Amino acid sequence: MILVKDFETASAMKPEELAGRILFAQRSGGKGDRRLTFAHALEPLRKAGVAAILSEGRAPNNLPTAHTGPLRADLVAPLPLLDIGHEDAEMLKRALEQGPVTVEVINTSPISGPKSVPNVVADVRGSTLPDEFIVVGAHLDAWDFGAGAQDNGSGAATVLEAARAIRALGRAPRRTIRFALWGGEEQGLLGSRAYVKAHEGELDRTVVMLNTDYGAGAPIGWTADGRPEVVTRFQPFAKAVLQGLGGAKLGDEIRCDTDHCPFWLAGVPTLNLDVDISKYDAIHHVAADTFDKVNPASLASGAALVAVTAFALADMPERLAPRLDHASVLAHAKEGEVYDSIVFEGLIAN
Repeated sequence: MILVKDFETASAMKPEELAGRILFAQRSGGKGDRRLTFAHALEPLRKAGVAAILSEGRAPNNLPTAHTGPLRADLVAPLPLLDIGHEDAEMLKRALEQGPVTVEVINTSPISGPKSVPNVVADVRGSTLPDEFIVVGAHLDAWDFGAGAQDNGSGAATVLEAARAIRALGRAPRRTIRFALWGGEEQGLLGSRAYVKAHEGELDRTVVMLNTDYGAGAPIGWTADGRPEVVTRFQPFAKAVLQGLGGAKLGDEIRCDTDHCPFWLAGVPTLNLDVDISKYDAIHHVAADTFDKVNPASLASGAALVAVTAFALADMPERLAPRLDHASVLAHAKEGEVYDSIVFEGLIAN
């Protein structure tokens, strides 16, 4: 086994140094997008003869984690990748300081053929503009270490509760509100990508996509993914109505790491629910992501924020913002430093 600082270091090594060896590499370190550096290194390392890669999990107390980095949705990793617990990693480092270490890797993860996963979609039909849509979504799947309560049971519950509350009003808004629970997000945004492809003819009439996938922390507001004009247009409503729910803060930072991304890349305005994530990373993709970590009051506040926002946008006389053309989307992606990742993942053509 060889311990290296990062994947840039590993990629620069000679094949004879790597052939038949297990590589113990840190995913931190290096320059630029570290996840992308990791992903680009896999095939060259396989060709060099690396037998497997061990990476140190970032969760405390030796909890196993699921963090693959950016991989194309149609790609099975070219060699075995195993995250090991932090304490086990520290033990291996200490052993390597004393001399050569031999590690046996038994990979019991099966690789099956293609599987079908569903999206779950339901509409509250609009009264006067039923062919224009507000899409409200969250992903349905979770890693199987734990219950996936924060990622993304809380998001799915938020969408369901918003749908229940709006339906209970007994009055439809002008536009149709489409509620969606996406399948296969963790494997590469599969459900939302499939929806955008299948509903391409509706995207000009899709006014905005609302997404919730950052846990059940207390709501803060919304982020608009590089669309300051969306923030400007939405600001008066946020101050007048959302302030009382603790959700009046609006930002335009760009993220492309969850199910809003295929809509954003298609030029559709997007709003991501922004919540307090100060405790989120401690349970992200680990067995500790269980229901007891969910604060019911914060979850209810988030659901109220989503419901009020969705209804307001669906009932506005005018649309929130126009759909962008492809060139404008590419420019935003490059400004937001997500361009290389989304091209590698096959989310957009360069």
